[in-house]
Amino acid sequence: MRGGLAVRDIVFHLAAGAFLTLSCILALDAARPWQILACFAASGAAHIVDLHRRWPKS
Repeated sequence: MRGGLAVRDIVFHLAAGAFLTLSCILALDAARPWQILACFAASGAAHIVDLHRRWPKS
């Protein structure tokens, strides 16, 4: 008997957090603005995919 969530159910949630963390690290390291913006955009896209997968279908 296995418990917990399947990897496919949490991968986009984890990716969104990872990209958000990376954008904060890049901002603290004074990286180029386009690099920070790209990580924010990737985080937002991962959040949208995660919400789309979890939103109840009616």
